[in-house]
Amino acid sequence: MRPVKSVKGIKDALGDPERGRELYDDYYGLWHLAAMGVIDVEATPGGVGWKVKDVIWRDEGLSAEPARIALIDTGVADHPNLRHRILWDEAIDFGTRDAGAFYIRGDHSGGITDSTEQPQALTGIAAEADLKRVINGLGLAQYLRKGVEALLLERVRHGGRKRMLSFQDQRYPSHGTTAAGLAVGTPLLIGGKVAPGTLPFFGVDPMSVIIPVATSPEPEPGQLILALVYALANGADVILMPRGADNPARAPRRDPRRKGFAVTRYDTLARQWELFEAVLKAVSKRIPVICAAGNSGDRAIEYPASLAASDNGIIAVGAVTAAGRRSGYGCYGKGLFDEGVTIVAPSNDFRVYTRHEIRLDPQAPQAIDHNWLIHDLPGEAYVEYANEAPFSIDIPGPRGYSGGGQVRPGGEADLESLYTLFGGTSAASCQVAGVVALMRRSARHYEGKQRTLNKGKGWNGTFVKKALAASGVGEIFGNPLRPNRANDGDLGMADRDLWPLQFGAGLISAKKAIQAVRKA
Repeated sequence: MRPVKSVKGIKDALGDPERGRELYDDYYGLWHLAAMGVIDVEATPGGVGWKVKDVIWRDEGLSAEPARIALIDTGVADHPNLRHRILWDEAIDFGTRDAGAFYIRGDHSGGITDSTEQPQALTGIAAEADLKRVINGLGLAQYLRKGVEALLLERVRHGGRKRMLSFQDQRYPSHGTTAAGLAVGTPLLIGGKVAPGTLPFFGVDPMSVIIPVATSPEPEPGQLILALVYALANGADVILMPRGADNPARAPRRDPRRKGFAVTRYDTLARQWELFEAVLKAVSKRIPVICAAGNSGDRAIEYPASLAASDNGIIAVGAVTAAGRRSGYGCYGKGLFDEGVTIVAPSNDFRVYTRHEIRLDPQAPQAIDHNWLIHDLPGEAYVEYANEAPFSIDIPGPRGYSGGGQVRPGGEADLESLYTLFGGTSAASCQVAGVVALMRRSARHYEGKQRTLNKGKGWNGTFVKKALAASGVGEIFGNPLRPNRANDGDLGMADRDLWPLQFGAGLISAKKAIQAVRKA
């Protein structure tokens, strides 16, 4: 159990003359898995390490068939802890080609030019008839269906491409690689032992697999629509969108430098964003779509998580610290419809210093330079800072989170460059995707026993969302989840009203989520 400090304890730490010395307590690297009940750990005698007592993967009610997670991000790189978890034959890149580029696995030597690319039909939507069949199955209104057909047919008319998976492809997808690790990472074993130069790292469900669906860092709506349709057509069990997207509702509509002229980028794409929202909602009713709630700390969740509603399967994931607080950056509150945060998962914290909240790290080096106690704020404004952060995998080189040395083709990475601390609602959403993968494997086992799932409706997004809503718990490591008043709109609200805005159904419990599927 992580002891929670009182307001006096927080103030004492901030005023301690010995503050700023970086004297942090040790914690288990995979503490986030323990917080969700994925693993059960205990400290070893003498307090010099931890021992895993049990893991949820031993549950006999889980199908051996892996769940398929379509990860819509900036791509995924090769990594020892993902060696058998990535479906490279189905991986696709919509960031470099309108109709997508598949990969030819090679020696990663790079230098492959367009002249060596090969045409490649998109699996599942290889022909115009296939694409129309998938779109018709979404149940869109006629004017939306026609719009989606016109947009996608224009993109896929000339087919996709197939190109070498180059060294350059491995340099940039740090976010997607780290996300994949949190969801499905697994140790690389050689002769039954952990491979030298690697760690025995685990994601939430190391038996499931990732379909990488790469987009550009700031994808336009056409990319996202095709990514969603591709994931659905290729049998994804869950779609993970750990990155946000441009919110067209918040875009400036006029160019201040030219009176009377609309801003081209958003006005010309307004129709496409309308189509994206329609496709996202429709796809989510068939398979769950997990979105990060956002990291701006606003009292409104970010786009497209903000599209979550009671009639769709969009799941908005918030972040909670090991101290039982909403992460300092975590968005909360309502979205564009009747829902806000669906569920929360463990993540890191963020320092906050506003008129409503003082959440600071007393052990950070800069803490010694300031007197944080000169302000006349109510006691509840002082929130304990949590230094724990989820541990995951990383890509070597300056574009990785750990900033390790660059690895040339055929070279080996040093251990530190392969792993990193991660966070944000991105990290939280990836863990929820891993739990949903466990739920899918549980559902398959349940259906394999000739039982009816979801009253005969089977696996779908709205069913999963309801099951997740029944899987939340109100504590982490024995400490209650406690809301705080971080913005003007929170003032005067009772804790019982603020709690669901910040935590949704609570901290996700893997065991309760699996049980919820079996009870449906």
